[in-house]
Amino acid sequence: MLQWYYLALISSVLLGASTLIEKKTLKKEHAMAFTSSFAIIVALISLIFLPFANFNISLLSVGLIYAVSVIVALTYWLTARVYKHGSVSAASPVYAALPSLFVPILAFLFLGEKLGTAQYAFIGTIIIATYMIMFTGKSQFENKKYIHWLILASLLTAVSTIGMKYIFDFLNVTPYTYLILLEIFIAINMTIGMQLKYGGVKEIFKNTLLYKKEIASISLLITAYRITYYFSAFTAKISLVWPLSNVPNVIILVFLGGLLFKEGAIKKKAALAIILLAAAYLIVI
Repeated sequence: MLQWYYLALISSVLLGASTLIEKKTLKKEHAMAFTSSFAIIVALISLIFLPFANFNISLLSVGLIYAVSVIVALTYWLTARVYKHGSVSAASPVYAALPSLFVPILAFLFLGEKLGTAQYAFIGTIIIATYMIMFTGKSQFENKKYIHWLILASLLTAVSTIGMKYIFDFLNVTPYTYLILLEIFIAINMTIGMQLKYGGVKEIFKNTLLYKKEIASISLLITAYRITYYFSAFTAKISLVWPLSNVPNVIILVFLGGLLFKEGAIKKKAALAIILLAAAYLIVI
């Protein structure tokens, strides 16, 4: 098994790649329909890990995993809307920075995690550098409401992350078991949301056929991302895993997102990205 920090970095690269494909596709597609489509495919892919899962778990564990799935499903929708209507090279750093602030605080309060002074300082550096990227260049979003949604998505992500770590540490649920149940629950939640507000299963099926290559690619990347990220979080403090697991993701989206979608101030964002790399390196040495 690779060290937790290698798994965290690998997961970040996978997430960055999937986000780029998502942003490109969302220029043409409705956010809810698209996220529902790949949520169902990820749930189906996760079933290949059934031989490695252990479902001898408590009802409390199942209930908490479902609660997390509701939060994650809502976060899926919010971030898809933000990426559709905003700058991916600005939104992704903020989506990394704010949970990096919330997660250590919540981990200290609810999980009893404590880090060294230097580690907190480096996390603070990551937060500041990533947050500054958002305010580099021209206006990054079509409407201020998307900034509010991004902040809400960041808070919800931090809460779901702490819930995941609690389930791993205190309820003895393995990453494979967690992955399968979570993805099935997310798929159910997204399908219900589509049925209540949009075109239902028919629209999901239509969307999947229309963007089958993009959805297949994102689904495979997301599944690989979750496996590497969950095992990293399973073996290390979440206060360290979350900030580290977002650094390559941010850098990928700053450079490639800026180039592919012609988003501005790439040089200034790149300079801040170098600071991110240095702080991430210092966290784990």
